[in-house]
Amino acid sequence: MEYNNNIQKGDTDNPEQDSMVSQETIPLTEKAEKTDKDNPNETEAEESKPYTPSQVYKIQRPTLLSVLCVLTFIGSGISAFSNAVMWLSLPKLKEIVLTTGLYDSYFAMFPELETQFMTMMEVPRFFYLISAIFYIGSVAGAVWMWNLKRKGFHLYTISQCILILISMLMMPNQGIPWGGILWTGLFVTMYATNLKYMNPQQK
Repeated sequence: MEYNNNIQKGDTDNPEQDSMVSQETIPLTEKAEKTDKDNPNETEAEESKPYTPSQVYKIQRPTLLSVLCVLTFIGSGISAFSNAVMWLSLPKLKEIVLTTGLYDSYFAMFPELETQFMTMMEVPRFFYLISAIFYIGSVAGAVWMWNLKRKGFHLYTISQCILILISMLMMPNQGIPWGGILWTGLFVTMYATNLKYMNPQQK
């Protein structure tokens, strides 16, 4: 009996031990709720923080960016191929058009076609090689943007601007290609709206 009384007495006479026991029995959920109540602005601050480059890169590619890239693959890919073919076959094409009557019937039906052919014949051959190279650069830029790499936007924009400039320099009779400028400006603008999804540090 004395032993039990001593235990009870020790329990009541030890306030520090009692407080430790009571603290250990507090559920973890209550502690978490208390922490959240004590620091209500902490969660809001975390939500308002800007994305880091690694977090941005994990964001799924937007649908608009995917559509733009696919259109660039098709348009610039076909242009690169056609310019490469023109660069390789221009001497032979000149011979066919100028020395044979193979296209006379087409020219009679479509006079504008003859004008276009003659303009193409007058352009220096290396123009088509340069155009093919920069169209390939546009496709490469779209591939990088498809993978959310920001450097692809810069490569695409530079390539498209150079294509417009060389067209104006080497085909001055065609005037300013307003259609090409507007079309390129539209694509560059829409690509620029998706820059926030691209990671500048991704290699």
